[in-house]
Amino acid sequence: MLPGCYDIKARIEDMNVGGILASLCFPSFPRFCGQIFYEAKDKELALLCVKAYNDWMIDEWSAAAPGRFIPMIIVPLWDPAEIAREIERCAAKGVTAVAFSENPEPLGLPTIHDLDRYWDPLLRAAEETQMVICMHVGSSSTLPAICHDAPPLANIAFGAVRTAGTMLSWLFSDAFERFPQLKIALSEGNVGWMAYFLERAEQCLETQRHWLSRGIPIHGYDNKYDVGTAANLQTIDIRQTFRDHIYGCFLRDDTGMRVIDLIGEDNLMCESDYPHADTTWPHSVAVARKSMQGLPDATQYKLLRSNAERLFRFRAAESPTL
Repeated sequence: MLPGCYDIKARIEDMNVGGILASLCFPSFPRFCGQIFYEAKDKELALLCVKAYNDWMIDEWSAAAPGRFIPMIIVPLWDPAEIAREIERCAAKGVTAVAFSENPEPLGLPTIHDLDRYWDPLLRAAEETQMVICMHVGSSSTLPAICHDAPPLANIAFGAVRTAGTMLSWLFSDAFERFPQLKIALSEGNVGWMAYFLERAEQCLETQRHWLSRGIPIHGYDNKYDVGTAANLQTIDIRQTFRDHIYGCFLRDDTGMRVIDLIGEDNLMCESDYPHADTTWPHSVAVARKSMQGLPDATQYKLLRSNAERLFRFRAAESPTL
């Protein structure tokens, strides 16, 4: 394990080596959205652990290098009221990002389409505090498999379908209609697929919305879909909803850069996946520049830096030119 995984000085040194000006760090031991504390039997202790992690992330890890880290918090997934209180508490300390699950259902939690509106306190608090809801691939604690004996690399390459599913689930939910200032960011799923699935979403909307909006089911789909938690199919604008609310992150994505006009240069951000196996570190900037080759300098600057600064309301420290 690289010392930069746990030692702040080593982390800064590694960031400098890789040309990484600033970073948003997902949880490791607590898992990508704090699942380990959700699974704990003693929820009183678990809540204390969530708060302790958040204070450490804000007051120790991020504060040790001002302008180099965008602090992101976790929340007590088992208690919506406490979620809202923790978001408000941390927002008062300057936090602009909160970790959430790409799909809470495999964790034993309600989905974002829950009829009882389980997640409303989180969505409302995030909107009111302008906190971005960040979902890392794998934060459902599941690994997609093509079949039971598919080779590992086939399943890993297939894994982007999780992030695509998350995007479509949020697009066709009513979350953005009810919380019009809400923003979500999808991490480490790359972005090239976004062009296709946005197109496909528009095709499905055009051909299927007439009976779905009247509550008529599509045969062959055994789910508990309820029109009451879905987007208004008569008025939804897929592209505008995406542009207003959803951000994608990429490591190396030549395809995504070739179809960037179909996605939108204002909704994409570069990342490094340090220190996991997919990481582009220590060549993150060079890898990103290669993918972005041919794009205007202003577009490259957005993807490398300014989109993230705008979304997370973050001002990076001054550093040598990337």
